[in-house]
Amino acid sequence: LSQVPVQFLIEVRNFGRSCKQSLQFVPPTPVDRTCVAVPSGTTFRTTVAVNAAQGASLAEILLNAPVGTRQSGIYGNPPNQTVNITWTPNDQQTGPYIICFRALDNFGLSTTQRCLTILPHNSRPTMKQGTQTPNNVTV
Repeated sequence: LSQVPVQFLIEVRNFGRSCKQSLQFVPPTPVDRTCVAVPSGTTFRTTVAVNAAQGASLAEILLNAPVGTRQSGIYGNPPNQTVNITWTPNDQQTGPYIICFRALDNFGLSTTQRCLTILPHNSRPTMKQGTQTPNNVTV
C-alpha cells in the first residue's frame, strides 16, 4: 500500500427543487423508438415540445443526428417551449438512420433520451402482378 495523499473537491449545488421536476417531453414530441419512412428528397419534420417545472426553462436540445439535420431556435416561453427538427435525406442516404435527442434545462438537468428511426428510401411503390386491388379485381 502506498501513502500518497489525494485531494479532491466536491461541489454541492442546491437547485431548490427535486431533480425529478426537470423538463418533461409533451405532445407533439414523438414517442421513443418511433419509426418513420421518408422518400429521399422529402423533408422529415418533427417538433420537440417540453414542459418545464416552475423556475426552469429549456436551454438546449442535444441532438445526435445524420449530416444535414437542422434544428430551430427555441420557441415559446416557459413552461411550454418547442424546437423544430428537420432533415432532408439525399439519394445516397438510404437505409435506417437514427435521430436521438434530449432536452437540457437552465440548471443543467436533462430529460431521458428519445430516439427515432428514419427510413429514407428512393423507390416508389410498385404494383405486384396478381394481387387484389381494393375493388376485388385481379390485375
